[in-house]
Amino acid sequence: MGLAATSPSPSRSHLRVTTHVASVAGRAFAWGMGTNYQLGTGEEDDVWSPVEMTGKQLENRTVLAVSSGGQHTVLLVKDKEQS
Repeated sequence: MGLAATSPSPSRSHLRVTTHVASVAGRAFAWGMGTNYQLGTGEEDDVWSPVEMTGKQLENRTVLAVSSGGQHTVLLVKDKEQS
């Protein structure tokens, strides 16, 4: 699945080796160098097209914004409303 279905993105952060995006649909995507699991995909492989970030911390949450730096990536999230 490409980013086109979720673009434009309200929040984007990138360095020379990684890029992180929060889509308007509330999902987080990353690509670039995967060393030390820095893409949040659960893998150390390098990825050169957007891959959705997954994990227990993102279950039932909407991603509002993302920011990354040399040694960190921070996601601002909110809990999804239960119906």
